[in-house]
Amino acid sequence: MKQNLEIEFKTLLTVEEYTRLLKTFFRNASSHQQINTYFDTDTLDLFKENKMVRIRHLGHVQEFTMKVPMTKHSVMEHSFTQEEIMSDDPKVIEFLHSVNVDKPIHPISKSDTLRTTLVTDFGEFALDQTTYDHSIDYELELEMIDDSVNGEELFFNFLEEYSINYKPSSPKFLRSLVDFKVIDKLPPKY
Repeated sequence: MKQNLEIEFKTLLTVEEYTRLLKTFFRNASSHQQINTYFDTDTLDLFKENKMVRIRHLGHVQEFTMKVPMTKHSVMEHSFTQEEIMSDDPKVIEFLHSVNVDKPIHPISKSDTLRTTLVTDFGEFALDQTTYDHSIDYELELEMIDDSVNGEELFFNFLEEYSINYKPSSPKFLRSLVDFKVIDKLPPKY
C-alpha cells in the first residue's frame, strides 16, 4: 500500500472558464477518463470520520484509494493498483481492518471525469469535467510537486492571470454524495 501526502488547490469553474482554459493553457495537454466508484458502510462510518474510499477505473487497471484530510489543502492518500479490485478484495479488507473499519463496504455513489493534465516545474494542473448521475461540473486543480513553493500564491496568481473567479470546491466525493442523494447537502466544514 502506497502512502502519499497530496497538497492541492482547486476551484469550481463555469463552462465558459473551462472551455477557455482548454483552448489556451491546456491546448497541448493530454486527457484521460477516470471512473470513480465511492464506497462506505451501511451506516456511513467512513463519511462520519471524514474518510473517502474509492475504486478508480483507469483503462486496464484499477486503483483503490482511501483519502484522509490532514489540513485545509492536504490529504493523506493510501492506495494500491492492480488489474481488478473489488470491495471484498483481501488487500482492501486487510487495509480497512488496519484503520479500524470492520464492517463491509458497498458502492454509494460514482463520478466519471474527463481529466486534462499539464505538468509544470512545481506541480500538476488538472482540468476536470465531471459527470455524476444528475449533474455535470467543471473544476481546476493544482497538485503540488514541490512543497518548497507557495502553492496557494501560485494558484491564485494563475486564477488572476486567466480572469477566473475563485469558487470554493468541495471534494468530488462529497459532490457525488449530494448528487446521488446519499446526503442532503455539503457539510459546513467543506
